[in-house]
Amino acid sequence: MRADAKLPNEAKLSQTRQYGELAFARLRSVLIVGRTRFANARFRRHVTDPPCRVGRSKAALRPAAFRCRGFPALLAAAVDPARARYNTRGMPNASNINWLRPIPLFPLPNCVLLPGAVLPLHVFEPRYIAMMQDVAAREPGDRLLAMAFLREGWEPHYHTRQAPLHNTVCVGRVVQHEVLADGKFNLLLLGLVRARVIEETGDLLYRQALLAAVEQGSIGLHEPRLRDVLYQLVVEFSTRTGALPGDMIDGIFRTAPDTALLLDVLIYHLVPAGQAAVKQSLLEEEHPYTRAKKLIRHLRTIAALPKPSPTPVWPPTMNSN
Repeated sequence: MRADAKLPNEAKLSQTRQYGELAFARLRSVLIVGRTRFANARFRRHVTDPPCRVGRSKAALRPAAFRCRGFPALLAAAVDPARARYNTRGMPNASNINWLRPIPLFPLPNCVLLPGAVLPLHVFEPRYIAMMQDVAAREPGDRLLAMAFLREGWEPHYHTRQAPLHNTVCVGRVVQHEVLADGKFNLLLLGLVRARVIEETGDLLYRQALLAAVEQGSIGLHEPRLRDVLYQLVVEFSTRTGALPGDMIDGIFRTAPDTALLLDVLIYHLVPAGQAAVKQSLLEEEHPYTRAKKLIRHLRTIAALPKPSPTPVWPPTMNSN
């Protein structure tokens, strides 16, 4: 006979309830761990995308070792962790951000960061070197920067605190940085969450502001169908333009935890680098479903454009008989 067979009915019910709550808590933990399995993924180095340069100098770009493909590399490493190099120390998550504390602003005219993307940067301006020195001195989980996209008319005010910028920014975490011999920085910035500028504060060399996280809507019942449409479109688009290799596409769709983050990763990698204004408009779109429709429309427009004809070679080469 079991030891608890002699317990009163109420005690048995209470014990059963405790067992059930414990089992549910364990199941919930397993689901959470499974959903965020990629959280501690490490990413490989790639030599593909050029870094955004902080400033307007035409000096040589930073070492090729810091060029990476962004978040898909993290996802690829999550599928194959054996080739990992760096620990990202947590994937996109706004819950541990202290919104009561000013966050440094990083306004640039040619770069837009999105949640889930990894942006390589080379920092050489004195004000941004000072900013990185302050950020690097913090705890790893608190090394935050807010990437801001400058508005039209920024040129005469670039080196001042009055350069106009868009109100919607992307808060990122510095997941890797390197101090060069001359004091400049190479860094990798992982996008975490959309935010709005509430108020700029402080009188430091660089700009900083109080921010507020942007709440996103839910895709709801449209999500399964939307992922199928996106997958087919991305495969067709990449086949035509060579934007992403097939194995990377499969890794992104298999590993991305939700469609909202998947959309941001696709926007970062599929919208051409020269169309930063388009990326900014998609960053400002709060509802993922509307954002998806805009991305689909934009990719179809790009795919419909005729391919540029190859530059003719002169003098012409001989034909082989």
